[in-house]
Amino acid sequence: MGFSAALARLRAQHKLTQAELGKKINVTPQAISKWENGISEPDLGMVGKIARLFCVSVGELLGESTEAEHHNKEEENSRREVYFSGHMPSVYHAELDHGVCHGYASIKGNTDAFAKNALAEEENLKKRGYTEYFPMQSDLLLYYFWDEERSAFGFYYDGNEQFVCPIERLRSVAVKEGRELTVTVEGDSGEPLSYQLSFSSRRAYPILLGMIKTKEEEKELLVHIKKETAERIERVRASLLSKADLAKRIRAREKEAPSFNCEEYAARHTAALSARAALEESLLSEGKKKNVLALVLAGTLFALSTTALILLLVL
Repeated sequence: MGFSAALARLRAQHKLTQAELGKKINVTPQAISKWENGISEPDLGMVGKIARLFCVSVGELLGESTEAEHHNKEEENSRREVYFSGHMPSVYHAELDHGVCHGYASIKGNTDAFAKNALAEEENLKKRGYTEYFPMQSDLLLYYFWDEERSAFGFYYDGNEQFVCPIERLRSVAVKEGRELTVTVEGDSGEPLSYQLSFSSRRAYPILLGMIKTKEEEKELLVHIKKETAERIERVRASLLSKADLAKRIRAREKEAPSFNCEEYAARHTAALSARAALEESLLSEGKKKNVLALVLAGTLFALSTTALILLLVL
């Protein structure tokens, strides 16, 4: 089985259309069609990206082994793989967490909505049985978690795990300027895979910035935000480094390590993307309605004032 057949099989297994797959990896549906029909092939970087999305090795995606051979290899070696949804939260998502409609600055952040969402996420985290978890930034519902039962760590956002890594696959944790966290792990085929998160953007605090009144208050707030974010990132680094001995022990006896199902995370992620898209559409629609209402009101007031002025001149 070659690359084209393997790609078509995996896409069908994950119940994705060519357009949906193309959107996940930032290519056109036409490109997916050409790959599946053997007309062209992606570069190795893209092959690795697709392999991570479907939780398979690059070798399997390139058709170097049949599906049956792949399952036999899994039985011989239960090496646990990394799950990466390909979705990294940004400033835009912080705005959505607050109920802010992206692109409509007139719509203020909704503190009550954010607090309600935060409580719901905390409840979800408890139900999942994480033994350690905490938010990465005060206005973004992105959480670092450690799962003792699975001996895995990761980042949780939007209702599911966006990144899950068995602790034995961890290679390094780097922190830059107290605001950028880079976790490097061993990917599915042994290649280094980096997951990078950057925080402390001024635009990411619509609610807090909406509460301040002077430049001095804004400066103090941003200093506090920078310090708080740096402390949380350091907690992640300390948590992962403290598990170095555990990682060595699991690598020495990988067949006994607890497993988890990458396909399950992929399904959750797909459902979360659909829910997020619906929310974005709702917020954009709300923003447009408010802008149209404001324009209509302004037009009405202008017409009334013009009519009043004409009547005064006439009388």
